[in-house]
Amino acid sequence: GGAAARRRGGGGGGAGGKGGADGEDCAPRGARGRAQLHALLRPFQDADVAGALAALRGLGGGAAARDASGRLALHCAAAAALSARHVRVLQAVLGATDEALGGEGRGVDERDADGLTPLHYAAGFGCAPGVAALMQAGADANARDGRGRSPLEVALDALKEASGASAGGGSNRGAAAAGSSFGAGGGASRASLAAAASMLSRRESLAVSAAARGDLAALDALLEHQGAGNDDKGGVLAGALHASVTKGHLVVVERLLGAGACARTVVNGATPLMLAARHARTRIARVLLDAGADASKAVSAMTALVAATAGADTREAAECVTLLCSSGASPNAVGAAGGAGPP
Repeated sequence: GGAAARRRGGGGGGAGGKGGADGEDCAPRGARGRAQLHALLRPFQDADVAGALAALRGLGGGAAARDASGRLALHCAAAAALSARHVRVLQAVLGATDEALGGEGRGVDERDADGLTPLHYAAGFGCAPGVAALMQAGADANARDGRGRSPLEVALDALKEASGASAGGGSNRGAAAAGSSFGAGGGASRASLAAAASMLSRRESLAVSAAARGDLAALDALLEHQGAGNDDKGGVLAGALHASVTKGHLVVVERLLGAGACARTVVNGATPLMLAARHARTRIARVLLDAGADASKAVSAMTALVAATAGADTREAAECVTLLCSSGASPNAVGAAGGAGPP
C-alpha cells in the first residue's frame, strides 16, 4: 500500500537513523567486516523468504551478525513487516536468529545499541502485522529502550511526529541519532502507526505475549484487571491459551483453563489440542483432554490426529498419537488433510 511505497521510495528516519524506506536504517555503518545488512533489503521489501534466508547465509555471522548500530537482520525484518507476506519473512528470520543464538525464544527481544527490540522497530515503522507476529512469538511489550520507552510509546511518538510533519506540509526526514527517534515512523502513514499502537494496547495482544513467554505473573495481572464479568475475557483467554500451548508452557495452560479458557475454541483454524498434537506436547494434550477437548474435532479436514502425524517421527509424537487414539480420535481421519498440520 501507500506506506510500502513510501518505504521503498524514501522516507523519514526509521529505527536507528534515517531512511527506513531506502534502507539506510539497516545499512552497515562501521568498519569493514560489519554485517552487510543492506543485502537483505530487497528480499525483505519483496517478501521473499528464500531470498532473505539466502542473504542471511551470506552474512559473515549469519543471523547473529550485527551492524555498527547493533542491529540484527531481525530488527530490519520487523521494520518491513507490513503485510502477511512480509510476516512470513519475519518469522523465517526469527527462526534463523533463534537458531544462531542458541535456542527458541532467544532472538525475539534482542536489542540494538540503543536498546530497541524488534518489537520497537515494528511499532515505530507502523507494521501492525509485524507487531502481532512478534507478540505471538512472545516479544515483551513492556521492554524499554535506552530512553525508557516501551514499543507502544515508540509508536505513539512516531505518530505524533508523523502528524506534526503532515500538519506542517512536509515530512520529518531525519532522526538526530541512531535510535533516538523514529522520525515520522520511517515514512509510515498515520493510519499504520495508529494500527500498530492499537495492537500494542489491546489486552488480548498483551495476554498472548505474556502466555507465549510463559510469564505467569504478567498474565495473572492482566486477567485480574480484565475481571470475571468482562465480555471480552473469552477472547483474551482463547488467544493466550493457543500461544501457551504452541510454546509448551504447561503451567500457563493450566492457569488459563482454570481461569475459564475453553479447550475447544478454534483460533486461526486450529484448536488447542491440534497445536499440542502438532508439536508433540503429550502432557499438554492430556490436560486439554481432561478439560473437555474433543479428540475427534475436525476443522476444514484437520484433526488433532492428522496434526500429530504431520510432525517429526519421534517418540513424543508416537505417544501423542497413542493418547489421541485412546481418547476417541479416528485413525481413518489421517490423510484427509493432506498431511499438513497447523502452524
